[in-house]
Amino acid sequence: MKKILALSVVAMALVGCQSTQQESKPVVEKSPAYLECNFGGEYYEVAAPKWKCEPNTNREMYAKQASGSSANKSGGVAHQRQLAILDANRTLAGQFKTDVIATIKSSSGTLGIDGAAGGAGATKDVSEALVNFELKGTEIIRTMTGPNGHVYVHVGMPRAALQQNIDLALEVVQEKAPNSLPTNVTPAQNKQLSDDIAKALEGM
Repeated sequence: MKKILALSVVAMALVGCQSTQQESKPVVEKSPAYLECNFGGEYYEVAAPKWKCEPNTNREMYAKQASGSSANKSGGVAHQRQLAILDANRTLAGQFKTDVIATIKSSSGTLGIDGAAGGAGATKDVSEALVNFELKGTEIIRTMTGPNGHVYVHVGMPRAALQQNIDLALEVVQEKAPNSLPTNVTPAQNKQLSDDIAKALEGM
């Protein structure tokens, strides 16, 4: 009888040890830090496609890419999608203008504008000239509806449309802000400026 009781006590002790070990296991909590990209807000633990956060995923086909979104559901899905497309294209155009302005400013000295003052003036004039500039030939790469009900759009400027947009932008600048560009430049210098803008847009 004593042996039986002793064995029972040992068995209970072993069960107690196993139970304690199970309870002491660390609890692994989900964290957005483990996700390359998420949907934010209450959906921060839901993984989103990489292009939502890092849109420049296909550099072979597209010189520049951007993503946009819309949470506005009041006009229906088609309207919400259009708003997301506008948002993405606005971001893409902003990137394009920034690179054009920066390149013209950095090239102003070598092309004959009056030093730093000329560069600063060129920045302001070019920025105002391009304020309503719209990109041509952009493409919708993909769209999706997130778990939060927002519509997300991925757009890109094909490499085939890059030179066309650069030429159009320089024409607008020449027309609306002629003082930001040097006079009497050679065709080679014009081509160099165009090539510099293309390299800036491609992140080269």
